[in-house]
Amino acid sequence: MPPMRCIVWALAVLVHVHVQLSIAACVNNTSEPFAASAACDNAGSQGISGSQSSLLQMARQTHLTPKAPTEQTRKRTLQLAFDDVFLYDHLPKAGGSFIRAVLTGGDAGVSKVISSDHVRVIEEGGTLSEEDRQLTFTVGSVRNPCDYYVSCWAFSGRLPAAVQKAGGFQETGGEEYYGTSDELNTPEDQQRFGKWLRHVMPDGLAPGLLTARLLWSYANQSVANASRPEPNLQGWAEEDRLTYYAAALSFDPSSVDCWVRTETLTDDLRRCLVLFEDRAGSGIVNWNEFNETVALREGEHEDVKDVSMKNVWTKNSGHQPCEFYFDKANADFVLETDSTIFSKFGYSACCT
Repeated sequence: MPPMRCIVWALAVLVHVHVQLSIAACVNNTSEPFAASAACDNAGSQGISGSQSSLLQMARQTHLTPKAPTEQTRKRTLQLAFDDVFLYDHLPKAGGSFIRAVLTGGDAGVSKVISSDHVRVIEEGGTLSEEDRQLTFTVGSVRNPCDYYVSCWAFSGRLPAAVQKAGGFQETGGEEYYGTSDELNTPEDQQRFGKWLRHVMPDGLAPGLLTARLLWSYANQSVANASRPEPNLQGWAEEDRLTYYAAALSFDPSSVDCWVRTETLTDDLRRCLVLFEDRAGSGIVNWNEFNETVALREGEHEDVKDVSMKNVWTKNSGHQPCEFYFDKANADFVLETDSTIFSKFGYSACCT
């Protein structure tokens, strides 16, 4: 090879190595992500990008982010992103209305806790996608199944018949399944609740209705080929039930970045926001506004004297405490149908 050609070839190799080292510095600097911006900009000007990438663009740059990122590389992407999003997937009857009010400002539509640029809400009945998992900070809700079913039963029973007939979230089933007294505190109410449980889950087999809804919302990829069991499990094909059953056994709660338990809602929401800010950068959350909002709501909660009205951070359904409706037979029934939620989320007993 002629001397001049050797020199040109050597210079080309050196330039290529320099670019690759710059890219590596940009991707691997997790301890000081903002300090790495100069290296990122320099690498971008040498053939990658001349501007700061969006989350979606970063995911498409397969030489920077693998198609199937590990937990470590996914969180690294969050640290490097400029459009970090706190994504809440709303599971009905699990405190979601309060969470949404904090995140989005409720009916006013303006949140002072977190900017609309950094928050997104998936509506009831929606699902997390694989892209959501890779590109956002995902947050889900979960609740003790026994508490959940009491809340669903009481809430649905107070809906007008025309609304129930329209379907949707309501479990339906006819007036004979719902309570008769205003405070839902009679032996007949207890009996009807047990009858309702066995109506919405007629086979008494796992997974139960709450488990199925949780899988549809947070692990949809594992059940997408099976039918969605709504509004209850009546007529659920055995093949579909087995698909959900297998998905329940393999479900990994860590596939969602942070969980808010209804029973410890404000503490868990605070923890999730702290974790999000730790990964996305300080200053995203207005903690003064958050603390004031939570203090106001907690004060209202503590001021409620009527036990039948003191629900756990959910829309009021006017029912008695969970234990009132659960004798041993009803408790064993739910412990069996929703065993996955009890075991994987650490609920040790029926009712909170």
